[in-house]
Amino acid sequence: MSKKKPDPIDLSFLDEPSTMTPPPEEMRPTPKPEQKPEPVFDPPPPTIVKAAPAPAPIVPAAAPKPAVKFNGRHFAFDDLDGATRWAGVLSKSGAISRSTLAGCQSEAEALARIVVIFERGMSLGLSPSQALESITMIQGRLALWGDAMVGLVLSHADCEGITEEWSGEGDARKVAVTAYRRGRKVSASTFGVADAKRAGLWGKSGPWTQYPDRMRDGLARGSCRGPRRRSRQRDGTGDRKAAGALWT
Repeated sequence: MSKKKPDPIDLSFLDEPSTMTPPPEEMRPTPKPEQKPEPVFDPPPPTIVKAAPAPAPIVPAAAPKPAVKFNGRHFAFDDLDGATRWAGVLSKSGAISRSTLAGCQSEAEALARIVVIFERGMSLGLSPSQALESITMIQGRLALWGDAMVGLVLSHADCEGITEEWSGEGDARKVAVTAYRRGRKVSASTFGVADAKRAGLWGKSGPWTQYPDRMRDGLARGSCRGPRRRSRQRDGTGDRKAAGALWT
């Protein structure tokens, strides 16, 4: 017995025009606006906080060098620091005699001696360089020597002149030096061969052998003018006579 096939489904109504009235426009659903994808931004780079640089060390300002000025005739200074600075320059220059620095054990001691000589020379009206040429240290005392002694005396307002007279021969040879102060004569001072022999100076090597008359003349000058002469001070034969009043 064969099965009965089902009737086909009638779908013709799909081809017929629709009789449905479209809904009013206001009733139509509002289409949603098209949503654009949000832009994707790269994350900002991390903020790097740099450490503040370390403060620069405070360097104290260098102290100004003591002033040593040229006054048109020679270098001059106004204080101890300036004198020490100029003494250092002269010490390094080699322009100071060995006898002036004899006995100094260090540079500081040498500078101190030079400054003291500066001071003594300035008190006598000498420039620093003139003081080094005319003043030396002997047995802990400053001694004026050379022609500076005569020059200082002659430059004094009350000095009326100096005379030197030689006499005698051999052991009797001597020189007499007389200084004249305004209104009066200062007693003469003499020094001869016999005096030099008693002091142990005669025949010594050096100036006493090379220039004996000049050495005797210098000792007589020093004895007459008051300040001790180098060699007499060294040998203990200096004579500070009242003639030193010629200085004042």
